[in-house]
Amino acid sequence: MSFWLWIGIGIVLCIAEIFHPAMILFPIGLSAIITGIFGLLVENILKIPYETLISLQISTFLITSVFNIFILRKLYKEWISIKAPKLSEPENAILGKEVYAKEDAVANSMIEVIAPSPILGVNLWHAKVLEDVKANDKLIVIGHEGGILLCKKAK
Repeated sequence: MSFWLWIGIGIVLCIAEIFHPAMILFPIGLSAIITGIFGLLVENILKIPYETLISLQISTFLITSVFNIFILRKLYKEWISIKAPKLSEPENAILGKEVYAKEDAVANSMIEVIAPSPILGVNLWHAKVLEDVKANDKLIVIGHEGGILLCKKAK
């Protein structure tokens, strides 16, 4: 295959990743582009027609494919994927809700809080406050530890 064909196939595969975001087509497309660029260098530096070096083309493509798939998928999982909680999960439906302190409390203590509208069908919750609060202070739910809400003062 000519180096232009390798580069063209690579570009098509990289673009196809947009429609199938499994991070498999992009590394293979990148490998095809690398194989094409390597072929361009071989033809221009060594003056050997790249089309005649089929085993070199295949080995270059296979080696770069394996390398790209493992390395890019690892980077994809570490850098790109967001490990945010899914707000559709019932236990995260409480995040960002407003509640009111029933009593005075110091930071990192447990109190009861009242939700003006039921949260998951419940108005009265146990909460750990992350800062000093007074009775009737407005709080925001920022997390949970099981059935215990984690709250901070609303700004």
